Amino acid sequence: RTVFVIFSTGDNGNPQAVLLQQADARSNYQVISDTMVVPGARFPALPPASEGTTVIDNSTSSLLVPPSQLVARYAAALGAPDSPDANTFSLSSDIFATMTREDEDKARQQLGGDGVLEISRTQADAAPVAISAQSSGAVVAVDMNETWTWRPAQQNGTISLSDDLTKAVLGKDSTTSGVQEVFSTMLLFHVPASGSGHATLLGYQQAPVSIKEL
Repeated sequence: RTVFVIFSTGDNGNPQAVLLQQADARSNYQVISDTMVVPGARFPALPPASEGTTVIDNSTSSLLVPPSQLVARYAAALGAPDSPDANTFSLSSDIFATMTREDEDKARQQLGGDGVLEISRTQADAAPVAISAQSSGAVVAVDMNETWTWRPAQQNGTISLSDDLTKAVLGKDSTTSGVQEVFSTMLLFHVPASGSGHATLLGYQQAPVSIKEL
């Protein structure tokens, strides 16, 4: 069983969108996805709870992007906004994409010539979950791992650490070997039917998973 719920805590914050699954009738529901709904998000109409909906196969060709390929193509779009994959998504209104670009630009400016930054984005272990919309398309929840690797540009070089959490975890303000930060990012998309529109971000939630010195 799969349950999709959107709720507000009443504190004037953004609503939360939560996807839960139950493996069998005797099991507890497990949270599969928990994201903050982005301002202005427009969810597709979903069937009423009395009727229910279906979970779509992750390899389906009925959607603009198969759920199994969503993270890889979104990662490609984030890495190269002018790439063909970028045309698949509504990046101009995607606040996570905008935030990511701004954070990346700021990080590279702070590094200057002292260091290099490599960023990789991959599908996490959890499989995507896609639930069918009432007419066409689907709401798709995916989990993406984002890894930021900072290294000195020169042998025996030093880079300063600017992030407060990184400095607190490592107990230092600089490093000569480099740092690796891994983040878990839950993403929620509306993916239209194949051949129509763009995949649109509905919600996201990002949290640090690990921080280590190389």
